[in-house]
Amino acid sequence: MCMPSPSIEYWRSIESWAEPRTLAQLAIRERSSLAGAAGLDAETLLALLERADVFRRPERLHRLLEIAECDALAAFPGEFAPRACLLRAAEAVRDVDAGAIAREHPGEVAEAIRRSRLVALAELQSRPGTGKPLC
Repeated sequence: MCMPSPSIEYWRSIESWAEPRTLAQLAIRERSSLAGAAGLDAETLLALLERADVFRRPERLHRLLEIAECDALAAFPGEFAPRACLLRAAEAVRDVDAGAIAREHPGEVAEAIRRSRLVALAELQSRPGTGKPLC
C-alpha cells in the first residue's frame, strides 16, 4: 500500500536538503567513533565534537545521536551508552568561556580555546581520586 504524498506545506517546511545529507554523511563517517565514544581520549573526543559542529549547531549532535542509536540498537538491542557521554562532553566544551579566553590570549585565540576545551574534557573523563572515566 502506498502512502499518500506529503502536502505542499510539508515540502515548504523543509529548510534545506543539505543538512540531512550532511548529517547522514557524518553519521556514516563517524559510526565507530560514536559507538565507541566512551573509550575516546580527550583529543579524539574533542575532534569528534568539532566535526559534528557542536559549537555552531548543538542540535546536530542530538540528531546524530538519534541516528547512531538507531544503528546500534538495530544490531544490539539495549541502552545506547554513548549518548550520555557525548552529551556531557558537548556540554563541557560549550561551557568553556571562549570570549574570556580570547581576551586573555589575543595572539593565539583558536589554540587557547582548543586547549581549554581539552582540559574540560580531560577533567570530565577522570573522577577525582578514582581515575575512572565518566564517559
